[in-house]
Amino acid sequence: MDVDVDVEQLLAGHGTSLRWMTNVANDDDCFGHVQSLHDADTAAQQLGIELREAGAGTAIVALTVAQQHLGSLGQLHGGVLFTVADVAMSYAGNSRGGTAMAIRAAIDYIDAASTGDVLVATAVEHSLRGKAGIYDVAIRTESDDRLIATFRGNTLRLR
Repeated sequence: MDVDVDVEQLLAGHGTSLRWMTNVANDDDCFGHVQSLHDADTAAQQLGIELREAGAGTAIVALTVAQQHLGSLGQLHGGVLFTVADVAMSYAGNSRGGTAMAIRAAIDYIDAASTGDVLVATAVEHSLRGKAGIYDVAIRTESDDRLIATFRGNTLRLR
């Protein structure tokens, strides 16, 4: 059976478009786009979050834990850790261009991190259907690959 289907036309009736996915064509373009997002991300810059890698639906960021990141118990503040994960998700969710915003996020704190630890947050697109994305982020120490936290977030594509 020979079937000729226009995917854009098929999806148009369901409020879904693939057109936004082609704004950025390859991983090199994705990295360049995410680098421009990172350069404009004042919060990430001030916290010391660095962009390491980015591709279509993925991003890796890192943070070296410093005194300014510690809470009252002398360990990495949970809000800073959440922000690192959120930044990684944001970069992965916006890696292809367009605008995706977080609409929900949850984090599980697994282990503590202290001054000098280099944390690496790896965001991976778990699902992308229409305008909705689901991203998983694992945050690990660079030196011994210790799992510090896991994070899952949902995004909604605005354009």
